[in-house]
Amino acid sequence: MAIDLRGQAHPQYPFWNAATAADPVQLRQDLDILPELAEAGLCDTGKDISMGGIVGTLLMLLETSGCGAVLDLDAIPCPANLPLERWLISFPSYGFLLSVRPEQVAAVQAKFTQRGLTCATVGQIYPTHRLYLQRHSPSQSQGQVETALFWDLQQEPLTGFSPEVQP
Repeated sequence: MAIDLRGQAHPQYPFWNAATAADPVQLRQDLDILPELAEAGLCDTGKDISMGGIVGTLLMLLETSGCGAVLDLDAIPCPANLPLERWLISFPSYGFLLSVRPEQVAAVQAKFTQRGLTCATVGQIYPTHRLYLQRHSPSQSQGQVETALFWDLQQEPLTGFSPEVQP
């Protein structure tokens, strides 16, 4: 996940604004990272975080890719003053989910951090059609992880854009 946390939440709506007060040159340079990553072969796929928020956007990406994933909620970069529940449904002005092979992660993260942007590994892709949400349990013993099935794309397609998955 690559995100610009240099912004603020809209007071009423689930929007994260990191653009309207930013320098236009900075914004263009930040956007230039994406085609650079694609041209260098550093990402397999990606999608901008849209009105579906982080989880909805990931579902769209998974459905069109024919994959599944585990999303680690504890690993998601979140603004300090915003509850995770609100952040998960927020539409950021600059936010992307990228599928990056483990050996390319450091190079991809460096491109974003050089621009003052946040980039973190937030999950893992699997050859399934299911999205699981994972979180470390504060009530359980050290290292206990809770995992829950959020969506099974084979049972219930989201957009219908995957030719591979039939309900």
